[in-house]
This record gives sequence, structure tokens and C-alpha cells, in this order.
Amino acid sequence: MRPTREVQHFIYSQHFSNGLRITFGTLLPALLSFYLGNLNIGIIISLGALYTSFADTAGPVSHRRNAMIAAVVVIFFTALITKLLNPYPYFITIELFILCFLYAMLAVYGPRAAAVGTAGMLMIAVNMQDLRETGSILQHAGFMALGGIWYAVLSLAITQFRPYRLAQQELAENLHEVATFLRIKASFYELKTDTQESFKKLIDQQVKINERQHNLREILFKSKIIVKESTNIGRILLVVFSDLIDLFEQSMATQYDYKDIRNKFGHLPVYNEFKIIIIRLANELDNLSYFFATNKRPKPLHDLQADLVALKNILDESEGMSDENIFVLKKILINVRNLVNHIDRMYGYFGNKNVKSDISDLSKFVDRYDFDWSQFRNNLTLKSDYFRHALRFSIVMVMGFLIANSFEFGNHSYWNLLTIGVILKPGFSLSKKCIFQRLT
Repeated sequence: MRPTREVQHFIYSQHFSNGLRITFGTLLPALLSFYLGNLNIGIIISLGALYTSFADTAGPVSHRRNAMIAAVVVIFFTALITKLLNPYPYFITIELFILCFLYAMLAVYGPRAAAVGTAGMLMIAVNMQDLRETGSILQHAGFMALGGIWYAVLSLAITQFRPYRLAQQELAENLHEVATFLRIKASFYELKTDTQESFKKLIDQQVKINERQHNLREILFKSKIIVKESTNIGRILLVVFSDLIDLFEQSMATQYDYKDIRNKFGHLPVYNEFKIIIIRLANELDNLSYFFATNKRPKPLHDLQADLVALKNILDESEGMSDENIFVLKKILINVRNLVNHIDRMYGYFGNKNVKSDISDLSKFVDRYDFDWSQFRNNLTLKSDYFRHALRFSIVMVMGFLIANSFEFGNHSYWNLLTIGVILKPGFSLSKKCIFQRLT
């Protein structure tokens, strides 16, 4: 991808638009309050907006709306309770343990509920110090909630204005990640590549793609406006995603003994040609990704069918150059041809004004999170990873609070609680990664 196109792709990406939305939604109340002469209130409102944005993760509109409403409720009551108990260190310690445990246990209901819990946990920390005087305790909690309501309204209004935009951006990210996966596959056809290292990269990339596909399934198959297929763009999103799933699964399922193939056929001209055409396939997916992100009609970069014909001719010529049976190379050619057909179909959808989706049963593509008490109760055991993490988290938060109160840290004693809330994750490797990021 050209440097200028990479910049454009980033500007149109989901990450950039999320950054703009959160920045605007968070800063506007503070700037407006500063202009009106009361910056303290503006900062409190902005904090409420910031913590509500945690729950605004990629997904269908109804789920995002419910999560942000839950975040506003959690923010209001957490701020109210914490402010009321601030003069009583004994009670604030009990509150810290109980609420941190409950908020951490929300993870049993999925990542979105966990984000709401994170907002609640950090809300305890920032309300332990009277950094800004905003009137009564009720007014303070009310301003926090007002910031959350403001952000929720802003986010949902943008979504209503451009209902397909989030799905387009997420599909563009999926296409880009699969393109990266194919480039790693192409590296197996280089004579000096460490195949073990390439396999490790392949597995890591597969994990990223699975996460992206999960997010996109949530957006596509739980959004009524897309599922109803009332417009051509909605149908294109569905069928391109379906083809991308097939392409990825086929490329993932076709694994060979690359070291053996390299030893037997690495000297043949066709060996390097496989790498070239797979890289071109990756370039085409990146090209589709760019045009999805920029909301334009894509144009192919290469004539892949002509490349297939040329590859077939080179393979036929190579058959007489080797003493080995080239049956495995013919299998690779068939797999490449199938990938080319998927990409050609993706391009073909954009010239068709009557695209039809044959995806009938959408329920099997999405996960369901049922918010019932039994699911929470069943995890109240040491055998549950969620329970152990919640218990560990609440204990560490209480220890951090007690240590902070044992020394004179001034008005910044809550910073250690914020740090604990940010870096302590259910998995040790993820916590270690967050520690290094936080230190940096």
C-alpha cells in the first residue's frame, strides 16, 4: 500500500474516528464551561463523558446504547456513594472491596459489561479526592452522569447519521488483517525464511483475525438495518464478509510441509511464482480494505485470472525440471485459484445493483450474552477464572488504598488506584504487557 494511501486509510479508519469522537465528546464540556467561567463543573462533566466512552465499544447500536446507559447509572451511584463515604476511611475500604469485586465480576457477561465495570472501578478512584468543588454531593454525581448522557447522545446521533459506517470500517480492518495473514503465508515460499518463526506469526495473526471477525459479526448480524437487507450496501457488507470468511478458512486449512516442499521444489521457477501471486492476493485485499474504509467503489490492482494462467504454464514447464512428483504443487495451485475466485467475487459485488445474500440463519454467527443471576452465581467459586480475578483485583485495590493512606501523597494518592485499575488484567501476560506500557 502506498504511503499516501496508508495515511488516508488511517484517517478513514475506525481507530481515528473513535479517537475524534471521544476527544470531542470529552473536551467540549470542559471548553464550554471554561468559556462560561466555571471550569470545575466542566471537568467533572468531561470525566463522566470519558468513562462512559469505555462502554462504547464496536457492536450493534442497541447493545452500545444499553451499555452506555448502564455506564451512566454505574457512574452516578458510584460517585454518589464514594463521595458520601469519603470522610470515613473504614467504610470507604469496605466499599472499595465490595464494588471492585462486583464490577470485576461483570466480565462474566462479556467484554462490553466488563468495560462498564472498568468505568465503575475507576470512578471510585477519581472520587476519593475532592479535587474540584462542584456544590453538593448530589450535584457532583449529577454532573458526572450528565457527562455520560452527553457522550451517549453524541455517539448514538453519529451512528444514526451514518448507520453503515461502523460496519464498513470494521470490515476494512478484517480485510487488512487477512491480507497480513496471506503475506505471512507467502513468506513460506522464501528460501531463507525460518518456517518455525513464520508459524508463530501465523498463529498470532489468526488470533487477531478471530477477534476482528467476532466484532464484525456482532455489528452485522445484530444490526436490524443490515440484517433486513433493505439497501444494496447492507447486502454487499454481508456477502463480502461471507466470502472473506470462506477465503480465510480455506487459507488457514491448507497447511503443507513447507520445509519439505522447499527442499524438493525450491530450485524451480514456479516456487517463487507462488509467493508472488499470494502477495498479489494480499495486495488486492488491502486494496478492498482501503476502498471500504474510504467508502468508494474499488478497482482491481491486478488481472488475477491472467496471473493464474501464467502460473499454470510455469507449473507445467516445471514438471519436466524435477524428478519429484509435483502433485503437491498442483494442489497449491488449486487453492490459489479458489482464493482468486473469492476475491473476484468481492469485486464483482460492487458492479451489481441487485446483490442477494444467501445467509439465512444469522443466529449461528453471533454469541449471546444472557444477563441472568444464575450466570453470576455459578461463577462464585474459586474454580472460576472470573471469580479469582475479581477477588485478586479487589484485594490489591484495598492494599493500594491502605498504602496510599499510610503515607502523605497529598491530593494525588488516588493515582496508584488508577494504575492498578488500568494494568491488572485476568491474565498474567496481559498484565505484564500493561505494566510495561504504563511505565513507558
